[in-house]
Amino acid sequence: MLTQLKLFKKYFLVNRQANGPEQQIDFDMYSEIVDIENYTHILKTSFLQSKVLKNITYKEKDYRIVQLDYIGSSAKKKLLIFAGVHGNEFAAALVIPELLNDLQNNPHFYQKWDIRIVAPINPVGLAYNSRYNEDGYDINRDFKYFKTPGAQVQRNVVEDFNPNILISLHESPQKGFFMFSEGKLPYTLHQSITERLRKSNVPLAEKSFFHIKMRQGIWEKPPIIYFFQRLLGIYTLGRFMHDKGILAITTESTWTDRDIEARKRPHLEVIKTVVQNPRF
Repeated sequence: MLTQLKLFKKYFLVNRQANGPEQQIDFDMYSEIVDIENYTHILKTSFLQSKVLKNITYKEKDYRIVQLDYIGSSAKKKLLIFAGVHGNEFAAALVIPELLNDLQNNPHFYQKWDIRIVAPINPVGLAYNSRYNEDGYDINRDFKYFKTPGAQVQRNVVEDFNPNILISLHESPQKGFFMFSEGKLPYTLHQSITERLRKSNVPLAEKSFFHIKMRQGIWEKPPIIYFFQRLLGIYTLGRFMHDKGILAITTESTWTDRDIEARKRPHLEVIKTVVQNPRF
């Protein structure tokens, strides 16, 4: 318990935890280096409309945050997707090329949605296989002062796009896939996600690393969490979205799994379930 309290303090109460894109050493993790130039090239040359939102120079090399827009033929709703917030959660970032392939091959499936994708939020971290950005910040703890380019980009995109729902792709140390929502999920969406993951044979986490129990791999944040976030000064993207009244889902695959396809697949399944759900 003492160890977990120390980790909670480090990872939730301190937003600058390093001096640069250093390695995260507190957990066992299977990671691979991402070819950031190839990754960015795939995004910029996809069939979608693209633009560079931010160019970050680190050690005389440029790293880019890219925005991609898919416009559904009969779009009525807006979905926003963020990936690559924590660079060492690399499998979550690699979901985006998979999504691009599916958008191109199955456009009818997404025709009721305008979809905006922003990735990688932390390009230096992704290149260096680091949780932290070029200045050693955890971008997802920077939603008070917005010192980091990654937090600034996310804030600006949310305010400009005004989505109906946000999905942010992540990984973490728990056994099994899980997701959490900022507030209560619509009942039909909750059921649809768990049913799709079950049919896809995705192992679901029963509890998080901090022993928070999951209901079929899903945790809906209760109001008391936001009280404690304010009390402790925790400013995350999730809290930012909650305060704006926008439904947000964070997906978390298991970063110890060496099967990268198994880590990527449930993120895409959640995205496809959202766009298919009649609640929207």
